[in-house]
Amino acid sequence: MGDILLVNRERNPFERHAAAWTAGLQIFDISDPRRPTELAFFATPGRGVHRMTYWERPYAWLTGSDEGWTDQFLIVVDLSDPERPAEVSRWWLPGMHAVAGETPVWPADRRWALHHALVRGDRAYCGWWDAGLVILDVSDLARPRLVSHLEFGREVSGATHTAMPLPGRDLLVVTDEALGNWRHEPDKKIRLVDICDERSPVVVSELPVPVGDFAARGGRFGPHNLHEMRPGTFQSDHIVHATYFNAGLRVYDVADPAAPREIACYAPDDRTDGRPCQLNDLTVTPDGTVYVTDRAGSGLHILRPPSC
Repeated sequence: MGDILLVNRERNPFERHAAAWTAGLQIFDISDPRRPTELAFFATPGRGVHRMTYWERPYAWLTGSDEGWTDQFLIVVDLSDPERPAEVSRWWLPGMHAVAGETPVWPADRRWALHHALVRGDRAYCGWWDAGLVILDVSDLARPRLVSHLEFGREVSGATHTAMPLPGRDLLVVTDEALGNWRHEPDKKIRLVDICDERSPVVVSELPVPVGDFAARGGRFGPHNLHEMRPGTFQSDHIVHATYFNAGLRVYDVADPAAPREIACYAPDDRTDGRPCQLNDLTVTPDGTVYVTDRAGSGLHILRPPSC
């Protein structure tokens, strides 16, 4: 944001024999983009920082870690002085603070951990991996409080990734991340969740699954992330852009939450080495231009979604 760049530092779970590493958040001054200057490092001992939301100064919302906790949780950091980042608060689901004697209440083959939080007003909407959706009251930043917790059920859900509020509506778009061969899992979904009564959120529908032979193409097939409608980007109360790994980019119209429909898609051809695309993260500019990355190595795609 502005002249401040945040860079996460997290242990790569696939590098079991990695050399020395640091866990936390690097803070850079990029007023001269040719010569970024590190201003500070905010340490989060343990696994490190996975994602962060830094949309409005001075607060950054980190998916961070610390010794004595079972996994990653929410840490709110004040960057009023970016050379001296200061923790404001932290929040976790009960059972995660092991060093304080809390006992996990989830099965051993499930993971309760924050993926990341999106903030609208005085609410934070969190994808909490196998724990599902968590809504927090952050009107008092020093003391976040639980509003509601919705578990979708292990037989239909897991790895809840993103919970995005639609502008001007009491509706969340919630993705579960497809993990491929990581573990046996149900087919992943993108859900619409009604939060008119935010203490009792209700799933109202699921977005259509892409039609085609994607499940047989190799790589991951299923949802990952959404265009999160950060300030200064494309905003809509009914158009949703989602990445779907080997099924590419999918664009939905959710004007009728009971009957969402796909209105556009983009699935690039396989790479020259035969590997399928794995479209991963994206952002959409106000004029509709889409920037989407491929974690399989084909780089950055820049496009306007064609009609299917």
